[in-house]
Amino acid sequence: MRARRGELRRGDITAGLLTTDLARTRDQVFLFMDIGTNGEIVVGNADWMVGCACSAGPAFEGAGIKCGMRAAPGAIQHLTISPDLRQVEYEVIGGGRPAGVCGSGLICLLGELFLRGLVDPAGHLQPECGTDRLVETGQGRGFRLEVGARTASGEDLLLTEADIANLIRTKAAIYAACTLILQNVGLSWANIARSTSPGGSGAPWTSPTPC
Repeated sequence: MRARRGELRRGDITAGLLTTDLARTRDQVFLFMDIGTNGEIVVGNADWMVGCACSAGPAFEGAGIKCGMRAAPGAIQHLTISPDLRQVEYEVIGGGRPAGVCGSGLICLLGELFLRGLVDPAGHLQPECGTDRLVETGQGRGFRLEVGARTASGEDLLLTEADIANLIRTKAAIYAACTLILQNVGLSWANIARSTSPGGSGAPWTSPTPC
């Protein structure tokens, strides 16, 4: 891909394509997203590729998020919330007490909050759910992921409504860029057979359908 000023030119997404089999597959169309401060996106297969970049913001790398951090030892990278809202089960990179939540963990957390009815589509936490994990903070309501007695810093891990708003904006930027690039090549989300996302947001994941 030849890049002019302002266009896709990062070596990390090129390396990512070369280390997967996406660029060697001809019978399916893939979507490759390197999500960081810049959202770098490639759609195509072994016969053709189109790339673009968008200004996504560093939220999925943990910046600007109260409990956020990069994917490093101590980061929660995956979690689930029990149906009764009492338990949060999580995986910590390297094990031990959690120090924060990286991008993949934040995506899991937002999904779980929505599925459990703890947050509405606008990003507002719902106090009527009746869980003591919802608390008032200086940035509005927050969801207490873990108490300070069980964290590496000794402080509660909280996701606030301000954090959720930041994450929603980042997600919207990435979604808009993906939608525009698909429209420009005459495809829709239904045409994507596989999607992959590496980067500092957490462990790389590959999905048979776009998330």
